Amino acid sequence: MIPLTDSGIKTCNARKQAVHRIITDTTPQAITLAEVQDATKKDRELSKLIPLIQSGNRNACKADPDLVKYAQVFQELSYLEGVVTRGQQIVIPKNLQERVISICHEGHPGIVKIKQLLRSKV
Repeated sequence: MIPLTDSGIKTCNARKQAVHRIITDTTPQAITLAEVQDATKKDRELSKLIPLIQSGNRNACKADPDLVKYAQVFQELSYLEGVVTRGQQIVIPKNLQERVISICHEGHPGIVKIKQLLRSKV
């Protein structure tokens, strides 16, 4: 298992490798790491959430109506190399969510398989 907390990842190279592994293992190849990083920067909610993750300020997360949905899983969130993660899952910025769902629907594996895929990856 890849450590995702700042204390668990000691070097910049280890942090980059951890994020790269999450991205390549979980993101459909139609979406690049650069796209996820760019969309994360532009996402209004995630832009507000990132400083709170970095400072460990869960109370501010609870107090913000836009971020309250992240409060229950706040301890699981990390911000690594421009990407917000929850454990080994990527928090997909809003403007990429429809695209990710669309990519997962390719091949028509059925609703149960689609849900399993999405829940396990993003």
